[in-house]
Amino acid sequence: PEGVEVAIEPGAAFGLGYPPTTRRSAAALWRSVSEGDTVLDVGCGTGVLAIVGVLAGAQRAVGVDIAEAAVPVTIDNATRNGVGERIEVSTTPLQHVEGTYDVVVANILATVLISLADDLRRVVTPGGRLIISGILAERHDHVLTALAPLVAVSTTTLEGWAAVELRHP
Repeated sequence: PEGVEVAIEPGAAFGLGYPPTTRRSAAALWRSVSEGDTVLDVGCGTGVLAIVGVLAGAQRAVGVDIAEAAVPVTIDNATRNGVGERIEVSTTPLQHVEGTYDVVVANILATVLISLADDLRRVVTPGGRLIISGILAERHDHVLTALAPLVAVSTTTLEGWAAVELRHP
């Protein structure tokens, strides 16, 4: 109820944590992460969602982003928030990310979510959760269709944007 404060210095990376998509994703992470989980933040930007995942109880988080600037900024922000030793970050393309994660979060545009759908499904452990955002509240059924057989279990909206939590069957 009091909230959690995450200090972010964006440097040359994208994401301050203020947009409604980030706030909804962070809230979904807070509800979804269990003690000891692993988190993958796809399109991590400044690392804010990876940081929230660890603060929520994940044993570790991995962030990936296509922007080189995301790497040092995420490392700096993770250290600033006292979780630097539990967060890894790289520019590894999602198709080359190995293993599976208990919770995967992707706060990126609908067209990118659709293009990454196969790999997003692949990196979610059986029984795990995928949190997506960056999608319009009124128009995201096409994204959910692309992510099937993952099943939507909750949707929250803010200022016309949605965050959807899906479960891997």
